[in-house]
Amino acid sequence: MLVTPACRTLLLMVMILGLALPALAQEAPAPTARYTAERNLVVSALQTVLGVIREVLAEHDSGELGERLRAMRRHLTDATVPLGLAPGPVSTAREDDLRQLERLLLDLYDQLRDLRHELEDSERFALANRLYPIERSLRDALVTVRRLTAPDDASYAAAVDAGTLRSPRHEPAGRTTGRHRPPDRRPPFAHPARWRPDWDTPYAMVGEVWNRWPYPATALYRPIPAIRYNRVEGLVLGIGRGPLDWDSYERSRLYGQVAYAFGLERFRYEAGLEVRLGPRYGNDGFDVKLGGAYRKQTTTDDLWKSSWLENTAAALLFRNDFFDYFETEGWTIYAVTHLTPYLQAGAGFRQESHTQLNRTTSWSLFGGPGFRDNPDIRVGEMNTLALTLEGGRVEDFDDRPRGAGFRLEAEFGDGLGGDFAFNRYTGDLRLYLLPAGHTGLNLRLRGGLATGEVPPQKWFTLGGIGSMRAYPQNAFTGTRALLANAELAFYEDSPLDDLLWDGLYVFGLFDAGWTGAPGQAFALDDVLPAAGFGIGLDDRRLRLELVWPLRDPGTGTDPTLWLRITPAF
Repeated sequence: MLVTPACRTLLLMVMILGLALPALAQEAPAPTARYTAERNLVVSALQTVLGVIREVLAEHDSGELGERLRAMRRHLTDATVPLGLAPGPVSTAREDDLRQLERLLLDLYDQLRDLRHELEDSERFALANRLYPIERSLRDALVTVRRLTAPDDASYAAAVDAGTLRSPRHEPAGRTTGRHRPPDRRPPFAHPARWRPDWDTPYAMVGEVWNRWPYPATALYRPIPAIRYNRVEGLVLGIGRGPLDWDSYERSRLYGQVAYAFGLERFRYEAGLEVRLGPRYGNDGFDVKLGGAYRKQTTTDDLWKSSWLENTAAALLFRNDFFDYFETEGWTIYAVTHLTPYLQAGAGFRQESHTQLNRTTSWSLFGGPGFRDNPDIRVGEMNTLALTLEGGRVEDFDDRPRGAGFRLEAEFGDGLGGDFAFNRYTGDLRLYLLPAGHTGLNLRLRGGLATGEVPPQKWFTLGGIGSMRAYPQNAFTGTRALLANAELAFYEDSPLDDLLWDGLYVFGLFDAGWTGAPGQAFALDDVLPAAGFGIGLDDRRLRLELVWPLRDPGTGTDPTLWLRITPAF
């Protein structure tokens, strides 16, 4: 099914409303207090929707899109009238007005469900799944309004979910009243939105390697863009294709990259094949991917600190490179299994040679203090068995994240031949909390341990962006490491909203890290703490961070100012 302009307009409207109504199902202790609290929630949500519609109308005032948005604005403006009354018992007049609001929301809810079903009928499951969390938000709004007028009616939510409660203004032709559609005969994996738990969203699935999941790389996957700039390669230009996604329609794919590094004066390449055993529709449940690749490529173990985009921008503009590098050439085979929507495991074997890379360029657009030297490595052949386990759910990672995620990795090189006999273990846990609605608390705890004859390129590094932000980049190394980060963000009622513009938020931050040499025991006196604050946009991608070291290990105590275009963690 082609999405018509009218459907696109409807999508835009329901997404606006869905983003504004995520938390309308809260209880209050007494009738008057309950009415006041929930009325304020609905008023705030509808006012937010009206504000966003006005902004969109400023760009799309003409045509069908503008007409639909103006109609939606009129309806929502009318809906706020009963909610603007003074707090008090629910009178008969107010109840009638709330019933009118209920019918308005139900009408939009019906349209959204029908549109999602039409998308599913045309096998556009990815787009249909994107509508599911907005549908749930509208359902919560309906239940909230219903609680204001009939607090003892426990059957209402079930009726909305079952589709037996319909708006009299919206009954699609050819369908029986009280039924949305015939029973779905597709298997559950082809319709994940119908069986996944209510608290899930398709924006938060484990294993995503872009902005929806906080872990961009694993011991099995080493994503690297075909266009980049850094101190060891200079400018790199090429073309590439990524591996399969879990929700991909394809069952197999050739992937890889061909690029030329002008600073190194060498080609970089990778060629791989991946096969997915799950259904073509995409699968949020059990699935398996099998793959193998051969590559000669620049490699870093620092992608958990920043992104390739941010690192390229910093190097290109300000002569600041956050990663350390070495060259790898060899092959790998692996298997990754999606056990549930919230748990993924993988195993692979890698045989590759490691080669030293040195700084090849010193140019940047605006200058700077100069690129760091790339650290020395031990050259040789490395054979490793890699095991990974990760899980959790994280919603709105780039906005106001909530949820939790973890990753465990183990690399075994001892006893597998090659020139390096070592084992390496890494764990990372992240919590994203919204304890007070518009206040966010983000926490990360990360640790690592390496044993045996560990080569320098497999030591852990801390310091600088992405870890201990007040200290020099990657200045502290060891075969064991601990890191803790915390951020407390105030998304609403910020004084910056009035002084500058809406959408800014303020946050405080705290970092603490420790690294130890082989055999060195952890000591609290060796921990390096730092604290600071910052301002950022609501999407967390554009931030200014000012951080002070709280201990001087010989690097000074001057504060550090960071401009970030990637969430800290």
